[in-house]
Amino acid sequence: MQCSDHTRVHAADVMQGVYYLVTNYVPCSLSSNNTRPPPNPNLQSRGTVAQIDAPEGSECASGIISQRMPEFELMALLLAAAMHDYDHPGKTNAFLVTTKDPLAILYNDRSVLENHHAASSWRLLMRADCDFISNVLDPIEYDRLRFLVLETILATDLVKHKHYCLLMCHKVSQLIMLITRLRINA
Repeated sequence: MQCSDHTRVHAADVMQGVYYLVTNYVPCSLSSNNTRPPPNPNLQSRGTVAQIDAPEGSECASGIISQRMPEFELMALLLAAAMHDYDHPGKTNAFLVTTKDPLAILYNDRSVLENHHAASSWRLLMRADCDFISNVLDPIEYDRLRFLVLETILATDLVKHKHYCLLMCHKVSQLIMLITRLRINA
């Protein structure tokens, strides 16, 4: 049964939203000035995406995420965005676990919906009439794409949100310390 909030329109909306976020300017959150820079006369076009280079000496690279992201990973992110709620039953993980739903039993009460979305959508991609991937990727690329897509879908479990935020803050702190050390040693 398809949940009315998790339809093909929702999948397309999320995929378009992710595409917008990774192909449009994102201000640097490490600097005190989080405003968009004035229009750059040296703007270069990259397809439909404007390229903004970080000013020399800036503390971090503001700009467009997709320009700093390998195209393969961008493809995986967009594919995961389209697949992230596939075959949603319209119930929460907590409800499925509490009611001992067969999906909760199958996935051992852990990220039940996310595991279901990942498994069922990948199963759909493996059907001969839906497989647009295996003939264009070598086996190593295919496995890497599958890993990235599945990990991205599994990361949508909001129970893990705080963990991911703390992990990201730790990585940003490490980056700031590295930049500071490099400046001191320069």
